[in-house]
Amino acid sequence: KGYWLYAASTYSLTGNIESGKSIYVITAIITFLLTSSVLSSRLSKGYNLLISIIVTFNPVFIYQMFSYYNDGLLGNYLIILLLLLYMLSNDKYKKIYKSNLFMLFLVLVILINIKFTGAVYAGIFCIVYYIYTCFKKKDRKKKLINLTIVGLCSLFVGVLFIGYSSYVKNALHYGNLFYPLMGKNKVDIIEYNIPYGFEEMNIAQQFIASNFSNSHNSKICTTEYKIPFTFKNSELDVYKHADVRVGGFGVLFGGILILSSIALIYSIVIFYKKRQLNILYFLPYLSTIIIMIAVKDIWWARYIPWVYFLFTIPVLFLYNFKDKRIIKWFMNFIFASLIINSYLVFNSVLSETIDQTKNYNTIMKEVKKLDDNETLYVKNAVKNKNAHKIYNESVFSGTMYNLYDNHKKIETTHRVKNNKDYISYKIGENQIHVDLYIKK
Repeated sequence: KGYWLYAASTYSLTGNIESGKSIYVITAIITFLLTSSVLSSRLSKGYNLLISIIVTFNPVFIYQMFSYYNDGLLGNYLIILLLLLYMLSNDKYKKIYKSNLFMLFLVLVILINIKFTGAVYAGIFCIVYYIYTCFKKKDRKKKLINLTIVGLCSLFVGVLFIGYSSYVKNALHYGNLFYPLMGKNKVDIIEYNIPYGFEEMNIAQQFIASNFSNSHNSKICTTEYKIPFTFKNSELDVYKHADVRVGGFGVLFGGILILSSIALIYSIVIFYKKRQLNILYFLPYLSTIIIMIAVKDIWWARYIPWVYFLFTIPVLFLYNFKDKRIIKWFMNFIFASLIINSYLVFNSVLSETIDQTKNYNTIMKEVKKLDDNETLYVKNAVKNKNAHKIYNESVFSGTMYNLYDNHKKIETTHRVKNNKDYISYKIGENQIHVDLYIKK
């Protein structure tokens, strides 16, 4: 409920439901500055700037940053966690060791409270780096003690204090900290969201199918494989949604995955031959493999949002060998592909957001003209009786908050008497599509 706590506090302060989304702005700034700081001694200013932008504005973060989905936040805070664990494990950053420890504490508390999976993922990453520290000779005992203290403090504050309403209540009422995600009587939402044909695939096949197929967001649409680095214009419309099922890392990611994998293997071979192979650089990959085996639902990009970052790292490895012309060209091609891929997703999201904002602003201007005592009638415009209502005990659309921010006297209804006396406006599409009736 971490995002909820922030959004509710911000909403209470500003009186505007949209202000809660500002956490994405704050997270973007943190991710960008930390990434830039880590890369500043390794890359030129130009490369550093662009790589930091790519890492920060990854596809999942982009198509969720104007929403109240929290997977984009989870992904970026996991990236921040990986950067902090890298710096804590690297003696080069010993001057800022204490401040990094404090930042690690804060990030772990945040991850524990963004989503249940945040606690699981962060735990696996930390355990892998903790084991790595056990095999280091220099300052091993001191570092292990510090990491242990930070880990325990994070659990205490994140679970027992900030996460009381989630973790402690779940333990007391259901006997399981992670209810309903795990344990007895768990609720499996994947079963009702998995794309057609994926049920018969194993984990690896699902991952390949999701990232080498035409992007879509349908459960019943047949997944069609495509040639890497190709796409249809219709695929871009998919990124107007915040939970893209197939192709969630962008229309070019299949090609990027192939080239980045080649770059990664090449770098490992060269580092090994030069006796410069450092296992620390590859711990994020090892941790991710463990997570993928444990979690299994890796076909959905929103559940593994940091993976995009892992296929950006090989570009940094190739930068060490850029004196070779062919390597430089290869590196720049991957680099350009990453930029174009993110741009295509961003352009689709931005155009949709601008259109929605214009529509909302037009309607809200009319709403503000109402007299305080005049009733604004709202009804569900979907004809299907099984569709979600705009307001009932189980479903509450964010649209209602926008309306309440601008007018307090609102009545939800199925019909409006004397329709000729009212002007009808529409907000949203599909199942949250509503009609507003304002008196002429």
